[in-house]
Amino acid sequence: MLRYLTKRPVAVLMSTLSFVVLGIIAFVHMPVSLLPEIDIPTIKIILNNPAADARELENSAVKPLRLALMQINGLENINSISHDGKAEIQLNLSHSTNTDLAFIEVNEKIDASMNMLPAGMERPLIIKEKPSDIPVFYINIVPNDEFFSGRNNFLSLSEFAEMTVKRRLEQLAEVAMVDISGLSKQEIIIKPFYNKLLSLDISVEDIVNSIESNNFLPSNLSFRDGYYVYRLRVLNPLSNVNSLKNLILEKNGRLYKLSSLADISLAPNTDGGIFYHNNKRAISMAVYKQADARMQDIKRKIDKTLVELKKTEPDIEFNIERDQSKLLEFSLNNLLQTLVLGLILAIVILFVFIRQPKLPLVIAISIPVSLLISFFFLQLAGISINIISLSGLILSVGLMIDNSIIVVDNINQHRYGGKNTFEATVAGTNEIIRPLISSVLTTCAVFLPMIALSGIAGALFYDQALTISISLGVSLLISIMVTPVLYNSIVADSQLKNQKHKLLEIYERGLHLVMAHKTATIIVFATLIPLMFILFYGIKKEKFPAFSQSDILMEIDWNQALIRKQNYIQTKNLISHLYAKPADYSVYVDEDQFIMNNNSEKGLNITNVYLDFGKPFNTEKFKTEVEAFLQKNYPSAICTFYPSENIFNSVFRSGEDEILALVRQRNSNFTDKKSGLQLNSLIEKYQPQYFEKIALNNRQFSLKLKHDNLLLYDVDQAKLIEKLKTIFGGNSIGKLNNGNQLLEIKIEAGMQPPQKVIDDESIKNKQGEFIPLSALLVCRQSDDLKSITSDNKGEYLSLKPKTKTGVTEFETKVKSLLKNSMVFDADFAGSLYSRKILFLEFLKVMLISLALLYLILAAQFESLLLPVIILIEISFDITAALLFLWLFGSSLNIMSAIGIIIMSGIVINDSIIKIDTIKKSLDSGMNLTEAIYEGGHRRFYPIVMTSLTTILALVPLLFYSGMGVALQLPLALTIIGGLAVGTIVSLYFIPLMFYFVTRKSKN
Repeated sequence: MLRYLTKRPVAVLMSTLSFVVLGIIAFVHMPVSLLPEIDIPTIKIILNNPAADARELENSAVKPLRLALMQINGLENINSISHDGKAEIQLNLSHSTNTDLAFIEVNEKIDASMNMLPAGMERPLIIKEKPSDIPVFYINIVPNDEFFSGRNNFLSLSEFAEMTVKRRLEQLAEVAMVDISGLSKQEIIIKPFYNKLLSLDISVEDIVNSIESNNFLPSNLSFRDGYYVYRLRVLNPLSNVNSLKNLILEKNGRLYKLSSLADISLAPNTDGGIFYHNNKRAISMAVYKQADARMQDIKRKIDKTLVELKKTEPDIEFNIERDQSKLLEFSLNNLLQTLVLGLILAIVILFVFIRQPKLPLVIAISIPVSLLISFFFLQLAGISINIISLSGLILSVGLMIDNSIIVVDNINQHRYGGKNTFEATVAGTNEIIRPLISSVLTTCAVFLPMIALSGIAGALFYDQALTISISLGVSLLISIMVTPVLYNSIVADSQLKNQKHKLLEIYERGLHLVMAHKTATIIVFATLIPLMFILFYGIKKEKFPAFSQSDILMEIDWNQALIRKQNYIQTKNLISHLYAKPADYSVYVDEDQFIMNNNSEKGLNITNVYLDFGKPFNTEKFKTEVEAFLQKNYPSAICTFYPSENIFNSVFRSGEDEILALVRQRNSNFTDKKSGLQLNSLIEKYQPQYFEKIALNNRQFSLKLKHDNLLLYDVDQAKLIEKLKTIFGGNSIGKLNNGNQLLEIKIEAGMQPPQKVIDDESIKNKQGEFIPLSALLVCRQSDDLKSITSDNKGEYLSLKPKTKTGVTEFETKVKSLLKNSMVFDADFAGSLYSRKILFLEFLKVMLISLALLYLILAAQFESLLLPVIILIEISFDITAALLFLWLFGSSLNIMSAIGIIIMSGIVINDSIIKIDTIKKSLDSGMNLTEAIYEGGHRRFYPIVMTSLTTILALVPLLFYSGMGVALQLPLALTIIGGLAVGTIVSLYFIPLMFYFVTRKSKN
């Protein structure tokens, strides 16, 4: 077949060109994203019951649902956290689970469990996390001083943001929705004249009943007039604030205007949070894109829309923060530049080593051709252009060129023997096809077990494995079908002289030295094996590569009953005392108004702060500084740090605790204030500098009804509850339809301490007698757990170290702490434990990969001993990979572990071809030593060139930055280090071991 193709170069080239065109078309239309389309295997259930405290919500709703959801298919673990009025259950599924089916199953379980939930409680909200749930960016609408110089106020800014900006953005086809927080809305506040009401024998309940009876929806009636039917509407008497003021109330035969009994006015809504940007009150918008929209398109169109809005409102600034489109552009551009630079460096190596001017061109053509054709097959396989697939292509650049180098070099070897170009092309290519196929199979063989990895590692590696396999398969076909045709067409049919390069002379002298000192060489190489174990235990280990951060999120729970103004003052005080000043910062005070934001805790006295420093900063130093300031000035505050919200941190769960102990009571699944105090007492007594204390709520108040007195004084319990809601809760009594908006009507909440109110207030019983509240209620002050956390084993208290620690030290400290108590036991969790499981899984995958390599090599060499030589080489290369990670300050993580396994498949390719060449020389009649020298001579250039091209294709990763590069850098370091040493092993150790194995087998 090769003879047929070589004689028809035009047909081959035109066929190749057609695939190249298809590849270009595929590249243009391939979707672009930061990461592959990975389902985030997490489902959250949000429960809301404002009337319930944490304990009541846990017992009545969370625990029954948690038990019902434990049977979900693919469930790895289940966790819940209950706060006052709100709770969240999180289901973590395995990555192999179909999240769509799991979502349906969760909904079915929730529906079946609704009868177990408290009466009147709304159906829990079920959220399936996916990458498109992360905002593309946030738009801050910030008014300047000129905006408020006229009649404008924050209410008008809120109306502009909600009615104009939000609607204009949601009209864009690429925008799925715009979530908004920081709005100020109007409400109607009624402040009763309590002294006057008392003198007139009118109660607040009378006012409420009068408003509720007159505030109804327009009724739709109809009447007939001959052949026609007309609709008739009964209008609501309350249409605006003035109509509410003029409402007539009848009491004891007398009529009163409502305005004479209470002050009625419009006021800004005091519920919900306030948003500040750079110390200015502002409005925050979270923009979500359609799942199939390109980030570049949505950013371009929104920029254009904001420019148009700026023209209509010049006194308003539109500030974009947490822009993921920049992250995408920066990461992908760096990887594309790395790809191009690696390609250029690989071609330069060809011209340095191959001094015939046309041959480097023949080999160089194979790289862009293979790349472009690979895009066509990648699109067919459903792969997008993302950080993972691009890194696979960067890695493939060096491997693509390897096959063509080996083919061209082997053709040259036949031309040195005196054959013409055509015969040398056919013979040289046919001779090398089998080892080339074997080397590609061995490289791809290591990928197969890795695709079966659980968790995010397997999900991510699927794209990389498929990309490398496809590109290698394409490059193999190009090297054995197109490269020989180009060689035969371009290179002149003349005698080729073999000119020895100085590097070859140096290598041959080194090989002589190795063969003369065989035992000493074996001992030198053998020292690499114990060094591998030393490096493995000494190198830093983490689950994912550390990314440099220029921004961070803080969640501060002041753990005090603060008003919003004081909340912000304390936050501003913290920011002003930071040593490193942020370039921009945003503060969400109290409950934010975002509908989609379920990542942070929503509640009173909670402040969420986003800080952007504009450049990478020392996060650990920053955290220490913040915690020290809070400990000194606000010791009850608890600060939690989160990485900035983006797809990386969402997929990799970057906010997960590194290590914690789940402390449970031995004879109970119950946790309360008493257990929290006991554990805090142990910490204070034995380990105050090591563990964080358990958070307890400060100054909780509770009202207990005296049921016997309610019966004794004949007081209606429902009316008493309504009165309490009016006094303390700002009782809402409906909404008034005022044209284009609904205004909530509220009775002003009391601002007095509860005990004083109980002492001063009274309520009428059924006989019209005034009964003091102090006879019906008891007010108590208490504190309890800040929140109740549970998993599939029951409730637990989270015990965390104050500083970073290792698994062994932490477990020892916890056991030492709890041995002084007969009450508690502890389980352990955190990313350090999941990392340990992951590395054990990697070890299994490595063993399976090595077994597959052995079987493939044993079949190729028809020997059981020769494959062992190559597998021994892998241990040396792993040592070099770990050494490079240590030298460059990197760590052993998922990406470097993947790199080690990929390197193990790549590095043995040179050894396979070299052993194959030595064997053929031996079979041709040479003695063992002559065959070894001949194999070394013939394979020196291909081994050096293929190693250098692969290494240089990855070297640019060492000089770029960004998340995309940071993710791939550990992988690149392991491959560079492994190949650097692997080249030396292939040149010297492999022939030496071949000598020993073959000599013994002959004897």
